[in-house]
This record gives sequence, structure tokens and C-alpha cells, in this order.
Amino acid sequence: SVFQEQDNDEKAEEMYRKALDIKLEVLPETHIELTELYDMIAVSLKRQGKSSEAIKMYKHSLAKLLQIHGEDHFAVVLAYNGIAGLLMDQNRLDDALQMHDKSIEICLRLKQLEPDFDTDIVVGTLHNKAKVLEKQGNFEDATDLITKALMIQLETVGKMDPRTADTYEHLATTYIAQGMLEDGINALTKALEIRRTVLGDGHPTTKRLVQCHSGFSNIEFYNKAQALNEQGLGMAAEGDSEKAIQLFQGALDIYKEKFSA
Repeated sequence: SVFQEQDNDEKAEEMYRKALDIKLEVLPETHIELTELYDMIAVSLKRQGKSSEAIKMYKHSLAKLLQIHGEDHFAVVLAYNGIAGLLMDQNRLDDALQMHDKSIEICLRLKQLEPDFDTDIVVGTLHNKAKVLEKQGNFEDATDLITKALMIQLETVGKMDPRTADTYEHLATTYIAQGMLEDGINALTKALEIRRTVLGDGHPTTKRLVQCHSGFSNIEFYNKAQALNEQGLGMAAEGDSEKAIQLFQGALDIYKEKFSA
């Protein structure tokens, strides 16, 4: 609306509520315009920071959508996801997970029923649930969900699609959060390959990923060098100076390769 474009969300909310009152008097309760108005009011409330009230509006919209379409419809999936996002903002993580579980359940049914069902909705829902799990510190289950999203994308949009790169990047963050640095770097490498092919080396997104990849690669090599040093000290303590020297030299070679100016 004009008021939202002017960042006057309070006025936008007022106008949408007036429109809703009028429509409720003249339209049947299952008319799609009602769900659109509930959504618009919800957006206005969300932008004002009134997330609890926004959730109520989204739930009104969801109820109408269920009446109109039944449960197995992409609009219902999006409604559940929208409510889950607001619940996550409120740190109501278990409630958000329940909403995402419902979305995923519907998505998987729709994917079976409709071969052409938009896989972006399925993938987006998996990513959204993974983010809630990450906020709970459950990176293992988050990784499983993102891996499922990746498998869907590899089968549908393909290996070199930017959306697949997004998923590889998300996967990398969950691996790294678990201390699985090598797996994280491998995922970043695949994302970087796609970015370079699709966007080119000069694109800001590619440059950002190059810096990120380089940083984590350096950490990995530093950890390997440190491990060799520690093993060398152990061998030296046991009196095996020859093995200790080999290990120290291996660490030195890594430092020379990665950290020499």
C-alpha cells in the first residue's frame, strides 16, 4: 500500500482493518480476499514489532485457507511457515518447530501428489526448520535437514544452480558449528565452484565466499600443523627423535605453504 511504501505501518494497518470490516459484511467467509487482508494486516503489525498480534492475524488467514483449499495446498504451507517465523522471533522455538513440521508434512505429500510441485517451497521449509534447530544448538539434526534439501535440489534444479550454492553454504555452517571443519570446507568449495561458474570471480558474492573459504582453509591447515607439532612433542618425550623431527618438519611445511608472506 501507499502507507507501507511511506513506512507508515500504523496507518496502513488502520486502512486494512477498515477494508476487512467492509469485506466481512459483503463477502462469503471463505472468499480469498479475506485471507489477503488478514495477511496485509499481519505484515503491518509485524513491521510495527507487534508479533503476537501478527500471529493472530496469520492464524485467521490460515483458518480461511484451510476452509478454501483444504490442507494440501502451497498457500497453507506458506502460512504455516510465516507463523513459524514469527514464533522463532519470539524465541518460541518448540512452537515454531511444530509449525515447520506441519509444513514439511504437507510439502512431502504435495511432492508425491504433484510431480511439478514447486521444490523451492519444499527446500525453503527444510532450511527454515534447520534454522530453528540451529538456534536450539541442535546442529546435527539441522545438518540432516539441509542435506535432504540438497538432495532434492541436485535431483531437480541441478548441481550448478545458485540455489544449490545457497544450500551448500548453509550446510557448511552447520558442519563448522559441529567442529567438522573438513566437511564444512568441502561444502564451501562446492558452493564456490557454482558461484564462480554462474557469477564470475568479480562478483561480490563470489569474492565474499573466496574470503570465507580461505579463512576456514587456513584454520584447517593451522589445526593440522598444531596436531603434527603435538605428535612430535609426544615422540620426543618418548625418545624417538627421528619420528619427532619428521612430524615437526611436516608442521613446518604446512606453515610455509599457508602462512608465509
